[in-house]
Amino acid sequence: MRNLAFITALLIFTDCTNSSPKLVDTSYQGATYSLQLERTVDLGFTKLSAQSSGDGFRQATGELDYVFSQVWGDYQYRMHPKWIGEIFNFTLRFSGREVDKDLFIKVADEIRQQSGIYFELKEEKIAAQCIQVNDQVALTSHIYRMEGAALEGLELSDGMLSAKGMTIDGLVKYLNSLHDEKYYFYEGSDSGEYYFELDVSNPEKLGRSLIIYGISLENCQVDVNVVEIK
Repeated sequence: MRNLAFITALLIFTDCTNSSPKLVDTSYQGATYSLQLERTVDLGFTKLSAQSSGDGFRQATGELDYVFSQVWGDYQYRMHPKWIGEIFNFTLRFSGREVDKDLFIKVADEIRQQSGIYFELKEEKIAAQCIQVNDQVALTSHIYRMEGAALEGLELSDGMLSAKGMTIDGLVKYLNSLHDEKYYFYEGSDSGEYYFELDVSNPEKLGRSLIIYGISLENCQVDVNVVEIK
């Protein structure tokens, strides 16, 4: 009986040991911003991602490059293979409405100190797909008009994107968050909100889908901020 009790106690201790705290969780509460980064439990999903935002608030779930692209979408991300498949939940609260480079550096440094995840920010010239508005009349015909109380909406299913109330800048940010082999860029000033229905399963189909909006994709070279996650 004594041996059985010892074995039972050993099993309980082993189970508790295996459920040790996550290794890279990070939290910070400051005067101008706060953050929380935590590795999520593996639920068996190969592509788990979600995001939400508001004034002074950003939250995203997914791989590291995805969650940071939801906050600093103007950056290009490269991630070390050791982080591929690791899912994190990232919450950022900040004073004001800006999520600029200075805030990125502060957040990245705090995460590095607590978790050992390194972010290297540098500027590079890279090949891109530049969005060009060739037919303003065609684009204007797809301006989004509010339906009931729905100001905007975003749905992706089987490579088909339905985006209501999205600007061109917002579209570029979203396309870059998909992390296909292309980087998308827009330097225009159009701030209209549109209803896009696009095939984003690959860059070629995306280009064909954009034609009805009077938009084309052109090869270009752009200077971008690149973030390497190590």
